[in-house]
Parts: sequence; structure tokens; C-alpha cells
Amino acid sequence: HKTAVSSEKMLIQIIRRVKVLSQQGVEVFATPALQVFLDHDISVQDIKRDPRFIEAYTQLDDYDIWAGIKLWQHHDDRILSMLCKMILNRKLFRVKLSNESFERPQIFDRPKLDELRNAIQQQLKLSDEELDYFYITGEISNAAYMAKGQHINIVTKQGIIRDIAEASDLPNIKAMSKIVRKYYLCWPKSVSL
Repeated sequence: HKTAVSSEKMLIQIIRRVKVLSQQGVEVFATPALQVFLDHDISVQDIKRDPRFIEAYTQLDDYDIWAGIKLWQHHDDRILSMLCKMILNRKLFRVKLSNESFERPQIFDRPKLDELRNAIQQQLKLSDEELDYFYITGEISNAAYMAKGQHINIVTKQGIIRDIAEASDLPNIKAMSKIVRKYYLCWPKSVSL
């Protein structure tokens, strides 16, 4: 759903900005558990080696993030403040989905995308670096039912146990097991494409 994509990408940009500011030595409120992840670039190996990282992770929840966002909307950093106010006021990014990457110039009208980038930059008075927080592209995928790994098994009338995707002749079950890949482009709704 586009709303979920938009919200997720905005939250990622907020956390990304907070992490950059924190690592630059700018004072940014964070709960102790969140501060651990802002202060360190943590890998899976780090979590396995250092129990304080897993302890901090288990202490994190949505309250850490929402408390931060409510405070960060008043932060002196204009980018962080803008992103937080947008999400709190439900001014989510516009999302355009496509079967093709927005980074492939032969597929999309490159001048139109450049025009969008310029419009965002001018309207919000952003540097090239700051623009990356408000013009976001990428790939998402979704599968309602993954036939590999864990299975949903059923017993047929003949007493044979089979995976539901294999046993079903219903097209919607088989379709649910296919991975759907889409490409997204997100930007502030206040700027038209």
C-alpha cells in the first residue's frame, strides 16, 4: 500500500538524519536504547559479540521513535524538523510505483524527473545533499505466501500431506506465492510531477 511505503520511507529518512546529526556531534534527544544505535554503526557480528547491543535492541519500541519525532519537530536542524512535522501532520510523501526502475533513463522521461528534483530543491530551499532526504527511489517486494521455508500444509481427501500452494488449483493461492517487485519514487506532495 502506498501509505505504508510513504510512511516507512519517511521514518527511514528521519532516523537517517538523526544518525548523521548525532555522529556529527549535534545534540539530538534520544532514549538510551535508541542512542546506542545512533552512536554506533552496528553489524550483525557486533550484536553477536557485544551483549549490550542486543540488550539495547530489546529495549527499543515505537515509543522511542515517536517520542523522538515529537521532540525533533522543534530541533534547530531544518531538515529533521521538516521531516518530523510532515509525518506528525500526516503530510506523507507522494508515492509513484512502477514495474520499471526510475533510475533507467530509457524508461522514464529523465528531463521530467530532473524537473521534479529541481522543483523540490527550489521550493524547499535544499542543497544537493539535503535533496536526498526528500527525493527517494528504490525497490520494494512483497509475497503474501512464501512457498519456500515454512509451509502451510493440508491433508488431501486421500490422506496425503501437501503444501497448500501445490495442492490448490485456485489461481489466487498460486498468485499469492509469487514475489511482486515494484519500484518507487517518493517526494513531498506539495511539489507536482
